[in-house]
Amino acid sequence: MKNHAVSLCLVAIALTAPFAPPARAAEPAGRLTPGDLVYKGAFRLPDGPDEYGWAWSGQAMAYRSTGDPRGADDGHPGSLFGTGHNWHQWVSEISIPKPVVSPTKDLKSLPTARTLQEFANIRGDLFKGQMEQSRGGTGAGHHR
Repeated sequence: MKNHAVSLCLVAIALTAPFAPPARAAEPAGRLTPGDLVYKGAFRLPDGPDEYGWAWSGQAMAYRSTGDPRGADDGHPGSLFGTGHNWHQWVSEISIPKPVVSPTKDLKSLPTARTLQEFANIRGDLFKGQMEQSRGGTGAGHHR
């Protein structure tokens, strides 16, 4: 459960940075600071296989604005791609449910994201047999 809480924290932070229109070219955008973040709540990650799932995740996450097009109209469009267990770093896509602020910090009161794409090995044999950690990084691109 502790590892899920760490992943929840990462998801909550990723979703709370205010999205503003791009700054004008003559005006530097500046650096994101802790004061720019607003806590809007959290949600739980879905269960997954222990060997590849969310329990030991947190290496890489990416937002896909066009993800989950048939999802709930809850004001939180898109989806998240993230890597699971850091030894394998398989990738899964999940929905973004409406975050909830739990005054009692009760995980059971939080909504759970839906799995849109199960964990899959997208690296093939790139690091076959090596168990080093933290090679992760991910991004969601547009495909045609």
